Amino acid sequence: DNIPPQEKEIVVGIANSRLAELGLDGHGKTFSSGEYEIRVVGRTLVIVGGPPRGDINGMYGLCQDHFGCRWLTPGCQHIPSLSGIRFLELPDRQRPAFRYRSTNSAMSWDANWCVRNRLSESKERCGGPRPSAIQQLRSDRRTDTMADSWNPHAFQDIPLSLFDKYPDWFAEENGKRVNTGNPVQQSYCVSNPHFTRWVADWTRDRLRNNPSMEFVSIT
Repeated sequence: DNIPPQEKEIVVGIANSRLAELGLDGHGKTFSSGEYEIRVVGRTLVIVGGPPRGDINGMYGLCQDHFGCRWLTPGCQHIPSLSGIRFLELPDRQRPAFRYRSTNSAMSWDANWCVRNRLSESKERCGGPRPSAIQQLRSDRRTDTMADSWNPHAFQDIPLSLFDKYPDWFAEENGKRVNTGNPVQQSYCVSNPHFTRWVADWTRDRLRNNPSMEFVSIT
């Protein structure tokens, strides 16, 4: 915003002050989550998206739909060499048909692949104990606003300390209530009405305390 307008620019984001100068003040503020528009105004390319991920979806949408880039797997990509670009179908406004866009393959653990393919969830954002290689991926700021549907995936975030107070909430093995000590391997007595009520209240509190959390998987 502090740099004078240039002859040719790429302007990104709803909060960019250039939009008013281009006659687009307020443009994109009514966009839904993940929705974006790409257009050309004079010699300026404009990418505007709805929060929280519309802008970044628009940038990768430009690369894929207009430049021909493809990210097929984390280890296989196609980035064409172009001598020039001619935009034939602008403005290009896209609204995700599904709010929750995720896959369950090994590729979902790669932040680059998820962001570039305009998903709304990356498995590397999941909770619970993870290998150090997965923890390192969390430094990728592009995934900060992705959904964290792993709360509470497989009940793995339920504190095992509940066993001391409510052992009947835990599953039986050979007639004995068992606390495995590992949240990923723990099983619960899901037919216990007190346990299911506690999980419902616990989940509702987590949603209220984390307004950005859009999806919860209780599986």
